[in-house]
Amino acid sequence: MSDMNENDAPEGEVHTQYTLHEIRQGHELTGDEKKKRIMRSAPVIVIAIMLHVTIAAVLGMMYMEQKEKDEAAGGVEVSTRNSDDSAKIEEAPKVEEVVERSAIPEVEHSDISEVTEEFTTVVDDVVNEHAEVSDRFGMAEGQDDAPDNLLTLSSGGKGLAGAIGIGAGSGPGGGMRKGNPLGGSRIGRRNEQKAKLEATEKVVMAGLDWLKRHQSPDGSWDPSAYTGMCDGKLGEACWGKGSPTNIAGLTGLALLTFLGAGYDSQRPGPYTEVVKNGLKWLRKNQDAEGCFGPRGDQHFTYAHACAALAMCEGYASTKQSVWKKSAQDGINFIVACQNPYKAWRYGKKPGDNDSSVTGWMLMALKSGKDCGLEVSESAMKDGVAYVNSLTDKDTGRTGYTKIGELPVRQEGKIEKWPGSETESLTAVAMCSRIFTHTADQEAGLMKLGADLLSKRLPVWDEAGGKIDMYYWYYGTLAMFQVGGADWERWNRALKEVVVDHQIKDGCMKGSWDPKDPWADDGGRVYSVTLMTLCLEVYYRFPRVFGATKK
Repeated sequence: MSDMNENDAPEGEVHTQYTLHEIRQGHELTGDEKKKRIMRSAPVIVIAIMLHVTIAAVLGMMYMEQKEKDEAAGGVEVSTRNSDDSAKIEEAPKVEEVVERSAIPEVEHSDISEVTEEFTTVVDDVVNEHAEVSDRFGMAEGQDDAPDNLLTLSSGGKGLAGAIGIGAGSGPGGGMRKGNPLGGSRIGRRNEQKAKLEATEKVVMAGLDWLKRHQSPDGSWDPSAYTGMCDGKLGEACWGKGSPTNIAGLTGLALLTFLGAGYDSQRPGPYTEVVKNGLKWLRKNQDAEGCFGPRGDQHFTYAHACAALAMCEGYASTKQSVWKKSAQDGINFIVACQNPYKAWRYGKKPGDNDSSVTGWMLMALKSGKDCGLEVSESAMKDGVAYVNSLTDKDTGRTGYTKIGELPVRQEGKIEKWPGSETESLTAVAMCSRIFTHTADQEAGLMKLGADLLSKRLPVWDEAGGKIDMYYWYYGTLAMFQVGGADWERWNRALKEVVVDHQIKDGCMKGSWDPKDPWADDGGRVYSVTLMTLCLEVYYRFPRVFGATKK
């Protein structure tokens, strides 16, 4: 670098640079000269120091003022949720405070044999031991931007009507996180009905306990292998196996019993891992087209509908993106399977339709729509129209593939389980109308249907071929919505059947013997799921149709 001279130095630095030049030339300054030069430089140094102090003071005042504003505003909330569909499952939120819990006895301490409840009330339920107490019934629930016509799960806000049939979770009114589209309905209604349904809630909790004990390590419920989970210490192993081709559908139904009781894959509780592992199994066993489970049997569309329904409600209960893509893919596959302008049966666009498969598909589509997924409105409209086309306008009875046709039975089963002893398809049609908002348009058919169901109440009569858990499940959903005296009669008969026939001890405690037309297909897992879901009807859905009084 070349030497600088006085003329090259910036203004205000001449003396400093000249001094450096003198030093380079070997000039020796006297003491007086040094003092004089320092005195001439002093104003520059003082000004620089004062300028730095002033700047620091101003910045400090600005920082303190912004900090006070942030504190007054309560701080800035930053979302850390990963919107990537491949994201890991988010951890459960920390519980910030201890909440009072309203409890029923632990399942293992419940003596169901001592139930003395009289079956005289429309609703008689008690909150389960893990449901949080809340007196905030009627508060707004779920997403603030939910559509106004979203079917609500409680009287106070927006929530998920869920499937046309099988359950979902809870929400703000009962302790669930704000923003959950399921709303505060189920646990809220449970708490609101405290001590009214102690007997039936014990039965529900015993059913959930059996399902937890018989879940496979991979998260599924295998109807052909669940006995491998039996505990020899509890006595005789369970009997009643089903077909392995139904593993996806039964895993879906089992998950729905937990979701229907307000348990999900994120909130801390006794079944968090049960639900999470079940949903993970479904997601892992979904193919590229979105179909859940194997397609080895032509009836795989039944299984897919139940599994898709569970995944939709698993997503809705937490809004975790990890479940969203799986649920959407499942919904897309349902639409891909629908016959053009018609409905569903076995496989993709098979060309023929039936009311049974169609009912399950409509359930899943409705659940997907209410949790914010993309769902074809025309697919739902065509499906309900098909069901109505099979309904006799004079009697209200819905047929299987044509008006007047009885429910189907497998070969060799018709004599033991005659289709004339059930109104299952009429109940399916009633639920389809109710939860797709078309029941009011078909009020006459709804009244005729209720009359038919009232004449064929649940009864545990194996010799007479009258046991039909599939019918009881759909019939319970439909009659609860109808309400009034029809519901009263159905409710009394249902509870006598379901409560009295749940097994009270051993490894089979909490289960029901699989004895109905579909026992060989679903086995004990099937009977436990449907009977448990029947007794969750009191808090799963609000009444959105018919009478609301006794």
